[in-house]
Amino acid sequence: MAVCNAPLVVFDLDGTLSVSLECILESVRRTLDASALPRVSDDFVKSLIGEQYSVFFRHIAPDCTDYAKLERLYTDVEYDVFREQGRLYPGVPQLLRELRELGCAVALLSNGSVEYEELVTNALGIRDCFDALESGSAYHGKGHALRDLMARYPRMHTVMVGDRRHDIEAALECGAIAVAALYGYGDDSEFGGAHFKVNAPLEVAAVVREC
Repeated sequence: MAVCNAPLVVFDLDGTLSVSLECILESVRRTLDASALPRVSDDFVKSLIGEQYSVFFRHIAPDCTDYAKLERLYTDVEYDVFREQGRLYPGVPQLLRELRELGCAVALLSNGSVEYEELVTNALGIRDCFDALESGSAYHGKGHALRDLMARYPRMHTVMVGDRRHDIEAALECGAIAVAALYGYGDDSEFGGAHFKVNAPLEVAAVVREC
């Protein structure tokens, strides 16, 4: 159980904990092919990682006439792909154990659906490491979702760790400590407001001890 002087640590998923790029690219290819929709470039898909699902699907499939059906198909495809190819960044399991030992509450906040978060964390064997899973797509962005998470842990300060601007912006909007994962899918232009920058997952534990 978390102690009062330990923080709530909130992680993004893709590009922060999960090396998911190839899985996402392959899932998009299979989904578009199965839907008889034209493929888009890998670079374009990469640029959309971290966006809300509504934005993601409308960009990769602008000619789609049934986005609910497309999302269901993508979710089914993605489950198979992650079971085949999914992996964590080196050091992630150790980091999550260390945060538990420090007494932190640990949550996941992605712009993917909660079902996606359940899928990936179960496939990668880390579901039990999280006290809560939340989705920015269920709110009006990550800031609203983060504020809701923080309200559940009112006696804790909050550390938000992510690799895209959405994560840093959400942290700053909510008064949380923003930690930029430089090893992920973002670039330096997205991290101007970050309080800390880390080059590997295990560096997050040192940040948590410091703040």
